Amino acid sequence: MPTTEIQAAAVQMEEDELREIIRSELSEGSSHTFRFDRTINLGHVLTGLGMIAGLFLTYAAFDKRLVLVEAQMVRQTEVLDRSIRLDERFQAVIQRLDRLERPR
Repeated sequence: MPTTEIQAAAVQMEEDELREIIRSELSEGSSHTFRFDRTINLGHVLTGLGMIAGLFLTYAAFDKRLVLVEAQMVRQTEVLDRSIRLDERFQAVIQRLDRLERPR
C-alpha cells in the first residue's frame, strides 16, 4: 500500500528534515505572489489557434449576414421605386377620370 511506504519513508527521515519539507510545502501554498511561467505548451498553442479560428468564423458569419442585409435593402429600394411609380400612375388615372367626369 502506498501509505505504508510513505510512512516508512517519513520514519527514516530525520525529524528536522521532515519539518523543513512541511514548512516549505505550506509556505508555497500560502504564497500570494504572482508568478509568471514563460513556457509555452500544446494547450497554449491550441487555445490560440481556437481563438483565431473563432474570430475568423465570426467575421465570416457577420460578413455573410451583412451581404444578405444589403441585398434586402436593394430589393426594398426597388419595391419602393415601383410603388412610387405606380402611385404616380394611379394619380394620373384619377386626374384623367376627374377630367372626363367634369361637365363641359
